[in-house]
Amino acid sequence: MSTLGLSPLELRSIIEKAFLPLQCRCEEAANGSLSVWVESPDTGRLELLGKDVVTDRLHSSRDINDLIARLRKQRSQGNAASRRVAAS
Repeated sequence: MSTLGLSPLELRSIIEKAFLPLQCRCEEAANGSLSVWVESPDTGRLELLGKDVVTDRLHSSRDINDLIARLRKQRSQGNAASRRVAAS
């Protein structure tokens, strides 16, 4: 996963910090995609589970921002079910 010259750790950090004060954790899969968990720090309730988040199409800071916006929108829809999230 080479996105904008960012390491996987840097990209994960950007995404995780975008959900503060919620708890967000990202894990990289062998194929370079991410899984993103967002939980309430107070209740531990899972608010979002995004699987197969494609990162190879993130070519600008705007692309990263759009991905985070899509993840936030899915979270706000109130269904924590697993979803595929494309960075298109």
